[in-house]
Amino acid sequence: MPEQDRQAGQFEHLRPRMRALAYPLLGSHAEAEVAVREVWVRLGRIDPEEVADLAEWLATVTGRVCLGLLGAREARPRRAPEAVAGPARPVPSDGSVGPALLAALEALAPAERVAFVLHEVFRLPVDLVATALDRTTADTRGLAEQARRRVHGPRATGAGGSPAGPRRWTFSVRRPATGTGRH
Repeated sequence: MPEQDRQAGQFEHLRPRMRALAYPLLGSHAEAEVAVREVWVRLGRIDPEEVADLAEWLATVTGRVCLGLLGAREARPRRAPEAVAGPARPVPSDGSVGPALLAALEALAPAERVAFVLHEVFRLPVDLVATALDRTTADTRGLAEQARRRVHGPRATGAGGSPAGPRRWTFSVRRPATGTGRH
């Protein structure tokens, strides 16, 4: 049991990262929390010693869970992500997920969305993303490239088809202010 307790503590420590990964994939804080809970259930079903790198395992499984949720969503009518619905909101200045990125992600197919967020945003190696998608590394690399072009639009390539330079998407988890006296 001590190994499971340690793993539970690591899971809680990594929970904000999993939420930050699931939210842009699903476009909903509520669905992101559902995905994280499902990852917790799946973690409980495995032998803790089977996992060499818990952070990578959790990211991979979070991607798979989100892919499953996105696939189930395809049968339902599309809706705007909660950050985009309603009156226009300014893009947050703290580097968190903005409405423009969510809208761009919403236009991607589920596998493209997972490939883009896991590889381009969270910088997971393509082979891990391929595992999450249950595809070959080459196929996954192609999905990530295609998603990058669709998200970035015509700006994604410069003259002669070369990349116009990497665009950095940053995601952060908002934490409550500490008692530092700063406002």
